[in-house]
Amino acid sequence: EFCCDKNSNLGKTAPNDCRVVRLTEKMNMATEEGYQMAKQEILKAGNECLLWGAIPCTGGCPWQAINEKLPGGEEKMRQHLVLFNDLWHNFSKLARLCRSLGGRVAIEWPRQCRYWKEPKVESLIESLGLEKAYLDGCHYGLVDHAGTPIKKPWTIATNDIALHEELDMKKCPGAKTHHKHAQCSNTTAKASAFYPDKMCHAIHKAWRKSCENEAQCAKAFAATMMNQLTQCEIEDAPEMPRKRLGI
Repeated sequence: EFCCDKNSNLGKTAPNDCRVVRLTEKMNMATEEGYQMAKQEILKAGNECLLWGAIPCTGGCPWQAINEKLPGGEEKMRQHLVLFNDLWHNFSKLARLCRSLGGRVAIEWPRQCRYWKEPKVESLIESLGLEKAYLDGCHYGLVDHAGTPIKKPWTIATNDIALHEELDMKKCPGAKTHHKHAQCSNTTAKASAFYPDKMCHAIHKAWRKSCENEAQCAKAFAATMMNQLTQCEIEDAPEMPRKRLGI
């Protein structure tokens, strides 16, 4: 889990047979040391790795257009972009490594995040064949401290078919069920960075399905190869000499 909190819900809700490696702010994924640490974990996991990218979206938030005009706003924005560029540089290398080993990649940001339009982000999405899933936080039970639903539209780009199928089009159930939404800003926005438990369970469910499908495909492939090898051995076996029978 690239760029997450040390107590991330995705890690808390993981089943016993799923190992979640939290790559936190303290580990500093923007550095070479952080990159090497993450790289080793991906190499260990191989084709059973799902690299989940949760790079901070602060610099890509639409509100920054207003914040930039406040005193010190331009400098803060510059710092946000510097951090994003450093994190993305390392994440993109890790994503390509993960994919080359047969693993999967997922990138999560709010739907309106301007980072989605960054050329380097679009380039990685295209080169890795990521498809976007669209979902709303309130569908999975995201609420504020008073229990009011928070819509929070998310987009998750992934090349994992099961994950995409599980999350895509899980939208707000509508005004009859959620007649009011809390605004996602300030403290509410910070709290919403922790995925709802229901959403985390959906992610783990999809990843389990993906791993099981992968295992079944590998088993079927191995059986096919074994049958082919056996057939080749039979066809290539030398003909045994025959004895002449005396009359």
